Amino acid sequence: MTSSHDPLEGVDLGALLRHGQEADAPRPSDAQPMVKSSIKLPVELHDWLRSEAQRTGVGISTLLRQFAEEKRAKAAGGQVLVSLSDVERVISDLIRRSHPAA
Repeated sequence: MTSSHDPLEGVDLGALLRHGQEADAPRPSDAQPMVKSSIKLPVELHDWLRSEAQRTGVGISTLLRQFAEEKRAKAAGGQVLVSLSDVERVISDLIRRSHPAA
């Protein structure tokens, strides 16, 4: 029998929050373990990834993970989730194209 250690076991979360010490609270481990990977990219592609990551407000690693997860979901015939900001951007672009400035 294995026991899982709860990093918050015995921690008075109410006291931590009342005293503004939430940054000192133990952090639970990632729900899904991550593997660090190194890849080589052309400079132009890396520059594009960096600007796309900045535009969407995520890191490059997160962006690449999202791309890979989308590709895997499409290949499996599953649903692909998109961010609300991407949907809003596409709708704004469509509105702009269908109603050009006078």
